[in-house]
Amino acid sequence: MRRVLGMLSVIMLLGMLSLTAGCSGVKISDIQANPGQYEGKEVNISGTVNETYWLGLLKAGAYQINDGTGAIWVSTNQTPPDKGTKASVKGTVTSALKIGDKSLGIAITEISRK
Repeated sequence: MRRVLGMLSVIMLLGMLSLTAGCSGVKISDIQANPGQYEGKEVNISGTVNETYWLGLLKAGAYQINDGTGAIWVSTNQTPPDKGTKASVKGTVTSALKIGDKSLGIAITEISRK
């Protein structure tokens, strides 16, 4: 009986870990190497802001984050963070982001930022 309970506990733990895997910190290089695996899923990334792009009249913009493994654009409806600052972002991966006439390719649509 203890063995069965132990096995059930392990199975439940593995199930909970797999449910939270999509929301844990992800390397940008992993997203870029396998965009289909992350398409439409929520991820958390952290890094340094390299570039920003803001269309104030449309309240739309983007900023690029580099985590040391790669850089990716994050679309936002808030003013982007300043270049050179650290940012942590929760967002949804999209494979074809366009802001105005600028195509940004694989990107993350911001849900929240720290």
